[in-house]
Amino acid sequence: MDNFPLADEQFHPLAPNHLKMDRLLGGIAALIACLVLLSTFGLWLAIQDHWDLIQAIAAFAVVLIAAVTVWAGWIYPALAYRHASWRVNDEGLEIRRGVWWRHWIIVPRSRIQHSDIEQGPLQRRYDLATLVIHTAGTQNASVKLDGITNQSASWLRDNLVSDRLATPSNSGIADAGTSASVQPPIDGELR
Repeated sequence: MDNFPLADEQFHPLAPNHLKMDRLLGGIAALIACLVLLSTFGLWLAIQDHWDLIQAIAAFAVVLIAAVTVWAGWIYPALAYRHASWRVNDEGLEIRRGVWWRHWIIVPRSRIQHSDIEQGPLQRRYDLATLVIHTAGTQNASVKLDGITNQSASWLRDNLVSDRLATPSNSGIADAGTSASVQPPIDGELR
């Protein structure tokens, strides 16, 4: 296990860029939702000639919905980021995630069939990737680990599928030069 830098029995956080990307997407969605909601409510109020209890309740509901939208778009991604982590060990890959409902996923190394790396346009912009691990079986046959750097995803894919865990020199990573080349970036570190 000493030759596998990330197989240190510690849970690793997701890449900080994952939080930036989630906040960007959530912020844009919250901004659009708030603009539509407030403009619709403003138009409705403009055609009303007086305020009564219904308008007051509607105004309170609009403010409440706008606050929840901003919370979901900006604050919730930080909570989700804080509660997501992963680690790899002799048994395989463990993923923890979930704010209210926690998911603890263990992918045994013996069940891994193959793995893929997915990258969308925004993920490429933020140097992120999603590692998709396909396992034996029909139910929950694939597990996704998103929010890690592209380099870490590639490194995990290569090392989880093969038996190179015990002998990293067979992976070609150690042949790349210095011992620093063996160390993939730890995603939780700020750069």
